[in-house]
Amino acid sequence: EQSRDSVEKEDDLSLGILSTSSEVAQQPSLDVDGLSENTVTTKMAYFHRNSHINSYLGKKFILLAGPSSESLGGDVAHLLGWELNKMNVGKFADGEVSVEVKDSVRGKHVYLICTTSSNDAVMELTFMISALRRASAKSITAVIPYYGYSRQDQRFGREPLAGSDIALMFEDMGVDHVMCLDLHNDSLRGFFSPRIPVENLVPVPVAAAYFNEELTSVPPPSDWIPKGENDYYYPEVTVVASHEGQVERAALFRNVLQRLSGKEVEFAFISKNRQRRGEEKYTPEVVGNVKGRRCIIVDDIVSTGSTLENNVERLAALGADSIHAWATHGVAVVPGCGAPERIENIKNLDYLLISNSVMSEGKLPSKIRQLNVAPLLAEAIARSLHNQSISGILNLENARLDRYDG
Repeated sequence: EQSRDSVEKEDDLSLGILSTSSEVAQQPSLDVDGLSENTVTTKMAYFHRNSHINSYLGKKFILLAGPSSESLGGDVAHLLGWELNKMNVGKFADGEVSVEVKDSVRGKHVYLICTTSSNDAVMELTFMISALRRASAKSITAVIPYYGYSRQDQRFGREPLAGSDIALMFEDMGVDHVMCLDLHNDSLRGFFSPRIPVENLVPVPVAAAYFNEELTSVPPPSDWIPKGENDYYYPEVTVVASHEGQVERAALFRNVLQRLSGKEVEFAFISKNRQRRGEEKYTPEVVGNVKGRRCIIVDDIVSTGSTLENNVERLAALGADSIHAWATHGVAVVPGCGAPERIENIKNLDYLLISNSVMSEGKLPSKIRQLNVAPLLAEAIARSLHNQSISGILNLENARLDRYDG
């Protein structure tokens, strides 16, 4: 047998709960993995219902997190009133992935949180599913905050259908259920067979709620006059789809913003107007009213920051009063890509809000904020385990003032 170097990994993953703590969010001097200064939460609980696991189900419940979602997994465990079960994931001396589940999973319902933002993470999730299936787990639910290769969901030539190939790989390993966060295209769910349910959790309304809380705190101009006793100042806002493919997300964002604020919010979109696929240089054309208004650009993925930069420059040229942006997946935070520095240097951008679906290994610049989506995942996991509806998680009518992050 070939000798292997032992793989050492920290067993205690509970340190990740610090990034959801309201105390940490208010004390920028504290720093956990360089994220606490930039991690934000909404002031109200819009969907998390303190969903702790019932004791009779707890005996059959296992919660694991891969290295790419270690911190997020700790946050989810904290909200569920649970502890992450122990698992070692690393590499052997020759670079091969090593997986060892420390706790018994025989006959248990396993929820495995692992974002697939890199090739290593894809292989780790594949082998973790395999290890759990071979260890006689009763059911395996893969919770994938960012589904890697999701943008390769169609063929234009002699190319693989990588999004489908990844799904087939997970399915062949024995996954029973999949939960994803804001898939690039909802049709990706069809890449799995009918016997594998796939949930597509959409955090766009939570981002809209965060921006609404920010906008309601904007001080009114000196010449503003309220129209009634209950009237309050709300800036003129335009929600802007970053390109044609983001119109549906931006429309949802606008609808939630209007419901929460009770104010009229305008809509616009940007056309990339490319002559051919893959062309980098293009002239963004804006359809809608942005002059003198606070603009919020909506996208699902930010990777290089080039599209964001072009869009911000165009909106600024058209007279936008201020420019913010929301993207669910901040692939730009992956080390070595240079995108965070590029985003920080976008002159007319106030800030970019992203979720923590992709973990950053370094400190983020001041113009990038991370919205913690652990409450959404915790609620979805609890509902799934208790056989409750997942589609009914978000209920803006029952938002609570009490903190969801302890």
